[in-house]
Amino acid sequence: MLQVLALLSVVLALAPPIPAAAFELPGLRRRSPWEPPTGYPNGRDAWARERGLEPEPDAVLSTSEKTAPRLRPALKSWRRLVRELDSPSPRRRESARVALEQRLPSLCHDWLRKQAASDDRSQLRILGIGVGPAELVQRAMTAARVENIHEPEQTSPLAPAPRADVEDVEDSAGPGRR
Repeated sequence: MLQVLALLSVVLALAPPIPAAAFELPGLRRRSPWEPPTGYPNGRDAWARERGLEPEPDAVLSTSEKTAPRLRPALKSWRRLVRELDSPSPRRRESARVALEQRLPSLCHDWLRKQAASDDRSQLRILGIGVGPAELVQRAMTAARVENIHEPEQTSPLAPAPRADVEDVEDSAGPGRR
């Protein structure tokens, strides 16, 4: 038995190769293992991975099937901008502060500048957690308003100080004029 197998393997080794087209049936197209059948919803890579294959390299994919490169979003996230306020580059810090100011109304700009100048940016970080642009503006307005209420008003050095020697108008009217 072993002699017959040895003889058969010698004959097959010496025989010329047979073209693959000889084994194909007419009208049937042979597809690659990476190509899913028609109607498969998850795509070519998922089809290959489900069968334990590595996805087909991009060089083999046709140009129509290549995915478009991912573009970076035009606007940086609030979180990213707050993180850039800690950047060692002054240009990057300033551009982050300007971008944050552009997202908020001018009423919040003084508050935002104070927060950006301070070392503690936790209030800015918390402000942008899980909110959209409208909610962000609303939160910033509230935070700026609350800080202005808690901050004592500073009188300017040019404003006249209230005089202690002047009595109130009601007291100066006297007892008979009521």
